[in-house]
Amino acid sequence: MGTYGLHLGVALQIFDDLEGVWEGEDLLCGRITLPLLYGLLTEHPGRQELEHIVRERRLAASAARVRAILDCIDTRRFLVWTAAKEHEQALEALRGCPGRDGRAVLQAFATRLFAQMEEIIGGCAP
Repeated sequence: MGTYGLHLGVALQIFDDLEGVWEGEDLLCGRITLPLLYGLLTEHPGRQELEHIVRERRLAASAARVRAILDCIDTRRFLVWTAAKEHEQALEALRGCPGRDGRAVLQAFATRLFAQMEEIIGGCAP
């Protein structure tokens, strides 16, 4: 159960970070979350510019540019794919759990929750 909860929690945090950059205030608050870390650790033409923005603490002033750089490297698609992998691992963790009815409820919960998150993010399915 702990492994199920861990992987499901990671998937939800990925969606939270994704929403925080594109729809929320993470960049405006200067938060360095997973989407930004992905952009900083991936080789791409905008990486140095992104590093400069972070180093100079200009996330809020450069939020639109940061989003554009992250969009150019398909960050949203990668993060949704990563969350899907976490979802798969959560469901896989349930295989060894006793109690068919309880397993079915947890599987349905995780699957519906994941589907809702994909709908919220929209258009980024892996």
